[in-house]
Amino acid sequence: MKYAVRVVTRNFVKDFWGSLMNFLGRRIKTYEDMVKEAIESCLKELGNVKEAHIQCEELTNGALMVVVYGE
Repeated sequence: MKYAVRVVTRNFVKDFWGSLMNFLGRRIKTYEDMVKEAIESCLKELGNVKEAHIQCEELTNGALMVVVYGE
């Protein structure tokens, strides 16, 4: 089994805009992009796998762990 892990954190600017969008009930595109980049990075590291499984876990307020694994 192959796996790749990324830990990503938000920054002050993204957090400010994310909080504002959340308050307004809008999509938080900056966070979506952050998670998407982490997943894509993991998939690139894994290379060719038949089936990939993705798991995301909040580590602390503002930090996210992305684990991608497959065979």
